[in-house]
Amino acid sequence: MSLAESMQTLADAIQARTERPVTTDPRAMTALPAVLVEPPTLDMTTATACGVIYRYGVLVVGLPGARTEFGPLSDLMEQVLPALDGWTIAEPVGYVPLAYAGDAEPCQAYRVTVEIMDGADTWQS
Repeated sequence: MSLAESMQTLADAIQARTERPVTTDPRAMTALPAVLVEPPTLDMTTATACGVIYRYGVLVVGLPGARTEFGPLSDLMEQVLPALDGWTIAEPVGYVPLAYAGDAEPCQAYRVTVEIMDGADTWQS
C-alpha cells in the first residue's frame, strides 16, 4: 500500500466515526471543527525485525479562540480517539488552517500520534 493510500485508509476509518470533515489535504480544511491526517514519519530506529513503524500525526482541529470554544474540540476528540488503534499521545497545539491564515488567533487542536507497524492497512472500526 502506498503512503497516500495508507493516509486515506486512516482518514476513512476516522470519517466512519464522525460527521465532521476528515481530510488528508490541508487545503481542504475550510469547515471547522475538522480532522487532518498528516503524512507519516517512517521510523527505522525503533523498528523490529517486522519492519518500519509508520508514525502519523492526526490533527483534530477545533475553533479559533479562547478556552470557551473548547467544547467542539472536546466533542470531536471523543469521536476520533476510538477510531485510532495504536495512538500513543495526544498533545494540545495551536493550528492555523490555510483557509484561516489571516485570522488573528490559531485554532485549538490536538496532534494525536498514531504508530502502526509497516503502515498496516487495518484500523480499529
